[in-house]
Amino acid sequence: MELRKYIERLNDNNWEQFTTFVKSWFHDRYILTIKEFVEWQYKTPFSKTSNINVFVVKIKEKVMGFLGVIPLSFNYFGKDIYGVCLANWQIDETLQSKGFGYEMLDVALSDAQIAYTTAYKPVLERLYDKTGWQVHSDKQEQMLVHRFVKIFDAEKVRKMIGKEDMVFNDVKNISANDEFKFSQVNSFNKSIDSFWESVKKKYKITVNRNSKYLNWRYKNHPMFDYKLFVTEKDDEIKAFVVVRLEKSGKYTTGRIVDFAAEDNAEEFMLNAVCKWLLEQKVDLADFSFTGDFHESTLESTGFKETNEEPYASIPYLFSPIDHKRHSTNFAFKIIDENLKNLGTVTYNNFYITRGDCDQDRPNPR
Repeated sequence: MELRKYIERLNDNNWEQFTTFVKSWFHDRYILTIKEFVEWQYKTPFSKTSNINVFVVKIKEKVMGFLGVIPLSFNYFGKDIYGVCLANWQIDETLQSKGFGYEMLDVALSDAQIAYTTAYKPVLERLYDKTGWQVHSDKQEQMLVHRFVKIFDAEKVRKMIGKEDMVFNDVKNISANDEFKFSQVNSFNKSIDSFWESVKKKYKITVNRNSKYLNWRYKNHPMFDYKLFVTEKDDEIKAFVVVRLEKSGKYTTGRIVDFAAEDNAEEFMLNAVCKWLLEQKVDLADFSFTGDFHESTLESTGFKETNEEPYASIPYLFSPIDHKRHSTNFAFKIIDENLKNLGTVTYNNFYITRGDCDQDRPNPR
């Protein structure tokens, strides 16, 4: 069977069949049934087409699978390249183990130079591994996203995880530095482009965090209200951070979804945004990312990695609170072989934050 002929792009003609399939797997208000969101996420400013970058398997006028692709501009050891994030992949059980997964992956990556994904299903690990993706660390363990948390209200967090006898390092000491200026902004202007050009050598492999990307991802999000902050010195940006306040019942979490900084501005920026979060009366803050970045500064500003108790028991998802999931996985693939001449790719030099994929998305119920 020629599988490729059953794969097509999501469009107005198959939208109804697509949402029917989505609802059958999830629920009637699942985020991918909202067309405004789907078009925003899969028709980015970096796409090579004006079409929606979602590929569906359609057999006998019935959608039986889909794979979402988010087109992005990447920094790869100082070179701008075209990359994609795979986000949302589902195939009907009757089609599994028949080759559709490999075929969909081939279509999705046809013009990409680099690709990555997070929070992929365990059943996909073998497929990624067999098609040349990096899914394991040097220790042959599944690569996981780092997550650091900072506790603002230890009593409430103890109640959240149901372990009130646990002892937390309840850090509230927020320092400042008059050398820098911290401020909230409504959008990112061209000055962020100058900042990114000066700092991107620090983040060897990552999404290009220029004004085009940051405004699309955060300022123009169709549903979320992100808070944008910059740190400046002598009227030049030295760091930025993006935060979303997430309320779930009586709990409020400060999600740091994006962050980049010059080395000497890291600590000031994190302390300043934590002071702002304290004023918002959050119960805790968290920051998730890949690679070997910011860890010592996070620790010095009161954050703790969630790889050990009691922090390991803090939920990863809050809307609604999910006590079963405490981590997320990560995988990547260098598709353009010529890129390997520019530098060696490892987990440690690949920087992806929560905002760079679809992990920070609405969950309507």
